[in-house]
Amino acid sequence: MSSQQKLIEESMLAQRGYLEIMRSRHHQWAYSSEDPEIRRLHLEIADSIQETMDRYYYILSTYQSTDEALAQERSDIFAFYPVSQDA
Repeated sequence: MSSQQKLIEESMLAQRGYLEIMRSRHHQWAYSSEDPEIRRLHLEIADSIQETMDRYYYILSTYQSTDEALAQERSDIFAFYPVSQDA
């Protein structure tokens, strides 16, 4: 893996972590709202963020598969969000 690919991978891991925080916050806000429309919007945003995170996993796994040594260093965060076949 080139140094640029490694830099991209590290950056995407950090961004994916921030996305996880945003997704979690939208879930919290959805279930703390008494307004059904606000709840629906927060859940829709959380689902959209999840789809983005799944795509991040797909791209990251592609980068990591180019270097077998990095495959053993993958973060545990990947275990929670399997990639759909249509990603």
